[in-house]
Amino acid sequence: IDIISAPDVLFYPENYFACAGEEFYFSAPENPEGTSYVWHVIDTAGVVLDSITNSEFAYSIYQIGEYTLSLTASFGEGENSCSDTYSIMVYVNETPDAVFSDTDTSICADYETIFYAPQNSEGTTYQWSVIGIDGEPLIIEDPNLDSLSFVFNDVGIHTVILTATLGNCSSTHSI
Repeated sequence: IDIISAPDVLFYPENYFACAGEEFYFSAPENPEGTSYVWHVIDTAGVVLDSITNSEFAYSIYQIGEYTLSLTASFGEGENSCSDTYSIMVYVNETPDAVFSDTDTSICADYETIFYAPQNSEGTTYQWSVIGIDGEPLIIEDPNLDSLSFVFNDVGIHTVILTATLGNCSSTHSI
């Protein structure tokens, strides 16, 4: 009697937190040659959103919410086959918007200009930074507000950067 074991399917030991629109990646554990794999992405209503037949899995979910990600691995044929399934919860969180506005992108030296962060969900934090014409960061008195009031003293090209963070998700924009 030839006893074979079921393939290993433990691809991630716990729940996974993803950001909306960002790709996440998993790889099936090493198994004997000839093992087949099927990944399923399932929404809370039990609807299978996608099925992928590969040992590696890369995927992006754009809608926030809870999803089940399962892996079924099978080895052998017919009555002599073994399979196992493992599932985790994937929690897709909102990715805040960091595309900000300003009064104009051509600004006179020594005049105040104001940049405004976009509307995001409550709890979003902001981090502004300004890079001077020499490539060095300029000092900002309070970089954690939803707007930035700044006076550019030097003539030339500067870069203004905003990073918006909500929970474990963030995005960055610069002009």
